[in-house]
Amino acid sequence: MIENQRKAGVFLSYISMALDALASFICLPFLVKLLGKGEFGLYQIVGALIAYLLIMDFGLSNTTTRYYARYQEQGKQKEKENMLALSAIFYAFVSVLILVIGFCLLHFFLPVYQNTLSTQDFLTAKKLFTIMLLNVAIVIPANIFAAIINANQKFIFAKTLVILTLLLRPTTIVLMLHIWPKALTIVYIHTIFNFLVILANIIYCCKFLDIKMKLHRFEWKLLKELILFSLFVFLAVAMEQSYWRSGQLILGALIGTGAVAVYAIAMKLDIFFTRLADNISAIFLPQLSQISAHRSFKEQTNEVFLKVSRLQLMVMSIFLCGFILYGKTFLNFWLGSGFEDSYYYSLTIMFALFIPLTQSIGVWILQAQNKHYFRAYIYTASAIFNIILGVFLVKNIGVKGCALATAISILLGQGLAMNLYYKKIGLALKKYFINVLKILPAFLIMLCLGLFVEKVLISSDLIIFISKIFSFILVFLIVFYFTFMNAWEKNLLKSLYGKK
Repeated sequence: MIENQRKAGVFLSYISMALDALASFICLPFLVKLLGKGEFGLYQIVGALIAYLLIMDFGLSNTTTRYYARYQEQGKQKEKENMLALSAIFYAFVSVLILVIGFCLLHFFLPVYQNTLSTQDFLTAKKLFTIMLLNVAIVIPANIFAAIINANQKFIFAKTLVILTLLLRPTTIVLMLHIWPKALTIVYIHTIFNFLVILANIIYCCKFLDIKMKLHRFEWKLLKELILFSLFVFLAVAMEQSYWRSGQLILGALIGTGAVAVYAIAMKLDIFFTRLADNISAIFLPQLSQISAHRSFKEQTNEVFLKVSRLQLMVMSIFLCGFILYGKTFLNFWLGSGFEDSYYYSLTIMFALFIPLTQSIGVWILQAQNKHYFRAYIYTASAIFNIILGVFLVKNIGVKGCALATAISILLGQGLAMNLYYKKIGLALKKYFINVLKILPAFLIMLCLGLFVEKVLISSDLIIFISKIFSFILVFLIVFYFTFMNAWEKNLLKSLYGKK
């Protein structure tokens, strides 16, 4: 049953990612066209600020999932109820803290952008920020219910809810923007859908999971452990968020909203690239939490690490190779002229991300072992370096300086430093890099074949372009099947279209 939930979870994750990509593909051109580059850039600046508040659940979602799964495995019902109650108390504190920090940003940090924004744009930015802030303060405490669903490995419900939201929210946004083409429209609709998702999670937890939050005793030791674990998860996530958001804040302050709009598109592509890997890793967090107390934990985690990283290597290779070949044409079909530079900014960062993302299950392994502190330190150092280098490079070489600074920071932090630490804790890096070398021939074959087809079959027709992409994916899978896949991966591929 659990294995079926995991398989369905991975499958539905990629359906949701496809829908997310499709929603972005359909909605973003409308957003840029109806809002204009200026207001779209303004929305991205405010969104970048809010993103830092959104991660202020202090990683408690992952922490709740970890401890809940562990107590569930051990059959400790009272401890589970007590932990949920303590988590709820901590969430309430975080919600108040978010409001305090948010209003400080509103009055002391947002005025930094007055030099590059018109008076009307600045007033709009304040309204956007205020509504988003109140939204975040309510949404974050409700994350505890999503964490409980994940800990119970009810991936079918969780992913189905995501899919429904992805279908309905963008449709509503596009329809309403034709009536009221303002950034505020998007914020109001996001708020409504967030409340509906929260309500669905609460109902599911209470009706189908029989969740109880009861404070049997106030355990300072457990609360301290929860806070310390969450704090370092938060620090790492906050610094990782810096890679995606600091560039927009820097460009908004130094250049203007037009540059932010172009760079924001590149970041959206890179975030999608990141999610391809993260969606596979997240499915295995409860399993890692349950086996973390076993004596054979090291052997089991290395097995999971290699299994997941091989899946990620295949998925990320297909996307990266496809983006090299078709990314520029895709952007032209998608958004029209004016966003050509987004391709180069995005591709620069994708190359830097490839190794860290295909090892992303290692992050969950560190959390399951309570060894994620080093990652937080490394991410903090590299994020600060990214901001300093970004400001310097933007002043000297313009927008591309942001992409270059981010790529260098990722290579040094998530790449070099984290691999040294993974080696120290005993992850099977040698076998991982052997897999990287094994997949390289298939990557090069498809890249050369794709370049040849692009030279022979030159066309500006959308139908032909889509046909080339689907053909590319199909041929890539066939090449993988005969050059890289093991028996388990071949069976998994067969199971996706119902063949045993």
